[in-house]
Amino acid sequence: MSFDLFISHSSKDNEITRKIHDRLTAAGIDTWVDFIDIRAGDEWDAKIQEALHSAKRAVIVLSQASLDSTHCKGEWQTFVDRKLTFYTLKVEAVKDDEIPYYLKTRQITDLTSDVDNKLTTLIAVLGGTAISTPPPAPKGKISSGFPRWHLDIPIYGREDDLQKVRTVLDGDKAPHIVQITGIGGVGKSRLAAEIVNTATYADGAIWHDCRITSLSTLAATIREQLGLPPMTDEQTWDALDNHAMLIVLDNGEDCPEPAAYSAVMNRWRGQARIILTSRMRWLDLRAPERSLVQPDKGAATQIMQEFAAQKAPERDLKGMADQLAEAAYRHPRLMEHAASWLNDMTVNDVLAELQSLKSPDAQEALHEMILRSVDRVRSSANGETAIMVLRKLAVCRGGFTAEAAKAIAGEEDFGKALKSLRNWGLLRFEGERYEIDPLVIETVGEDVSVLRAHFKYFEALARKHDEKQDYAALERDSVNLEVAFKRAIDKDDTEYACWIANACSNFQVNRGRFTQFRMWLSQVRPLILKRNDIGLFTMYAFSLGMMFQCYPFDNKAHNLRNAINTYEQIFHLYSQKPMPIIYAMVQYHLGLAYYELSKIEERVDNLRRAIDASNQALHFYNSDSTPVEYAGTQNNLGNAYADLAEIENPVSNLQRAIDAYGQALRYRTPNIMPLSYAMTLNNLGTAYHNLALIENRLENIDHAITVFKQALCFRTPSAAPLDYAMTQYNLGIAYKDNNKIEEAIQCWCEAEKYYRLMGLIEESGELKKCITDAGGTCE
Repeated sequence: MSFDLFISHSSKDNEITRKIHDRLTAAGIDTWVDFIDIRAGDEWDAKIQEALHSAKRAVIVLSQASLDSTHCKGEWQTFVDRKLTFYTLKVEAVKDDEIPYYLKTRQITDLTSDVDNKLTTLIAVLGGTAISTPPPAPKGKISSGFPRWHLDIPIYGREDDLQKVRTVLDGDKAPHIVQITGIGGVGKSRLAAEIVNTATYADGAIWHDCRITSLSTLAATIREQLGLPPMTDEQTWDALDNHAMLIVLDNGEDCPEPAAYSAVMNRWRGQARIILTSRMRWLDLRAPERSLVQPDKGAATQIMQEFAAQKAPERDLKGMADQLAEAAYRHPRLMEHAASWLNDMTVNDVLAELQSLKSPDAQEALHEMILRSVDRVRSSANGETAIMVLRKLAVCRGGFTAEAAKAIAGEEDFGKALKSLRNWGLLRFEGERYEIDPLVIETVGEDVSVLRAHFKYFEALARKHDEKQDYAALERDSVNLEVAFKRAIDKDDTEYACWIANACSNFQVNRGRFTQFRMWLSQVRPLILKRNDIGLFTMYAFSLGMMFQCYPFDNKAHNLRNAINTYEQIFHLYSQKPMPIIYAMVQYHLGLAYYELSKIEERVDNLRRAIDASNQALHFYNSDSTPVEYAGTQNNLGNAYADLAEIENPVSNLQRAIDAYGQALRYRTPNIMPLSYAMTLNNLGTAYHNLALIENRLENIDHAITVFKQALCFRTPSAAPLDYAMTQYNLGIAYKDNNKIEEAIQCWCEAEKYYRLMGLIEESGELKKCITDAGGTCE
C-alpha cells in the first residue's frame, strides 16, 4: 500500500470527509480514507492499520464525534508517535478544553465557514495543484411555483444524499428517476430544492406539487416551459424524451393518481430527469429510492442555529443549540417549530417543551410530521393491525431483525403490516435490519404488553451468541440488551435483571465493557438482597466473581480475593444440601481465580490451590457427559502447570501443561467454540515457547509460532480485540527469541494499538517500551 495522505475521521462525518477527500484527490494529492478505499471483503481493522503505517502525512477531521471516538484518538496518537506531519480541520464547533493538547500545539483550520477557499489554501500547503472552479453551465429557467423559501437557510448534512440522487439523475442508465422518501419534515423537499437550484439542465426545471395539480397540468407546464406547439398530453410525453429537463414531483403522498403518473414516467427513456418526494413509496414507479433520516448531530446543531437566526434573531441560544437539536430528535421541521417558539419562550422553556411534546403547538407539529402518515396507514386495509404492530416494535431500540420483529409482534398479518409501515416511511429497512425513527416512537408510543417478549427474545439471543462465542455479531443488538436491562431494573424485576446480566457477562468482557459489567451487577445487587432465592443469588454470584476476575482496573489482587470470597459464599450456600454441578462450577472458577492471584502473591501456594481446584472439578467433569466443561478445566490445569514450571521441575511440568492443552483441544473445537479453541492454542504456544528456552530450541519455537498464528485466525480485532492484542504480543516474543526482530516489532505494534484502543494504558505503555528497546517504532 503506497499513498501520501491519511484522513482520520468519525464515520458520522463521512459527508464532509468525502468532500475533503475529493478536493485533495482532484488536486493530485494521493489521499486515503477508509469508507472509499477499503474494498468489499477486506479486513476493515487490518486495512486501517496498514494505511496508518503507510501514510506519509495526515489530515484530522475534528468534530465532537471524532473527539468522542477512541478509534480516532488512537489514530491521532499514532500520528504523534510516528512524528507525522498532520493538519487538523475543525468541521464543527467543539469545546476547546476537549481538544487534546498535542493537537492545539499546531494550527487548527476552522472549516465551519468558507470551506472552498480554506481547502484551496490547504492544497497549496500540501503541494497540490489548485483546481480552478469552472464557470457554471448555462442554466435553464425554473417554472413558477418553485418554493424558494426552502433555500432560506443552507443545507447541512446532506452531502451523501445529494451525491446519491445526482448519480441516479446524471448516470448513464435510463430512466433517470429517483424517489426521495422519509417521514414528514425530515427534509425531502429541501433536498430536491437544492438539486433544482444547482442544476444546469439546458431546458430548466419544473416544480410540480402533486397535491394541487394533475397529469394534464404537468403536460401543460412542460409545453409552456419548452415552447412547444399545441399537442396532446401523449405527444408531450414523447417530446419530453428529447429535452434535458428536471421535473420535481413534490408531496407525492397526496397525489390522487400515483398509478397514472407512474405509468407515464416508467416509459420515459430520454433526457428527462425526475425526482419524486413522498412520504409514501410509489410501488408502481420503477425507480430507486433514497430514504432520508434525520441529520447527524453536527449538522442538526447548525440547522438549529440557522432557524433560530431566521425566526428569532434577537434570541441568544446561550450555547444550547446542540441540546435543542437533540431534544427535537434532530428533525428539521420540529427544529423550525422550536425556533418560532423562541419568540415567546425562554431557551430553557423551549427545551422543556421539546422534551415533553405535550403542548398544543407540539402536538400540531407531530400531527403534521408523523400522525398524518399514521392516519393514512390506519385507514388502509389491515391498517389497524399495522399500527398495532408498529407500537409493539416501538419497544426496540437501535434496530432489529425480522426474526426479532416476529417474536415480539407475533401477528398473523405480520408481513403485510411491515410492508404497509415500510411503504409509509414509519419503518425503515437497511440490509438485514429494520429501524423506527425515535420521533415516530415518541409519537405513537410503545405497547408495554410486549416488553416481556422483547426481553425474552434478546436474552435468548445473547445466550445463543454466547454459546457460539460470536460476540461481534451481538454488538449490533447491544442497545436492545441495554434497554431490556434498564427496564428490568426500573421495574424492580429481579429475575429478568439477573438473567440478562448473566447472559451478557462474557459479551461485556469480550468487548472490553468492564465498567458497564460492574455497573450492571451493582444495580442488580439490591434487588437480589431483597429476595430469598438461592438460585438467583447463585447466578448473580457467579457473574460477580467473573467480573472481579476480569476487571482490569483498580487493585488486581483485591479484585481476585473478592472473586474467591464470592465463590466460597456459593459453597456456604450449598453446605447443607450439596449439588455436584454447583460444586464443580465453583471449583472450576476457583481454579481460575487462584491461578490469576498466583501472578501477584503467594505464587507457589496459589498455583497448587489452582491445580487442586481444577482436579476437584475433574472429579465431576468428564469428556463424555460434560465435554465443554472438561475441556475448560483441562485448559485451566495446563495454565497452572505451565506457571509452576517456572519454579520447579520445568520440563515435566511443561509437558503436563502441553498434555492438558492437548486434552482441551480435543473438545474445544473451532466450529463449536472458536474463541475458547484459540485461547487454548495461545496457551499451548506459550508452553512451547517456554520449553524452547530449555530444550530443542528451534523446533519448539517453530511450534510456538505456528500455534500463535493458528490462534490469530480466530482471535481477530473484531471477534476479540483484547485477546488479539495478547496473542500478537506473545507471537512477538517468540519472534524476538528466534532473532526475527522486525517481525516482533510488527506484532507488538498491533498489540499496543488494541491495548490503547481498549483503554489499557499501562499495557500500552509497557509495549511501547518493548518496541523502543528493540530499536523500533510503530511505522
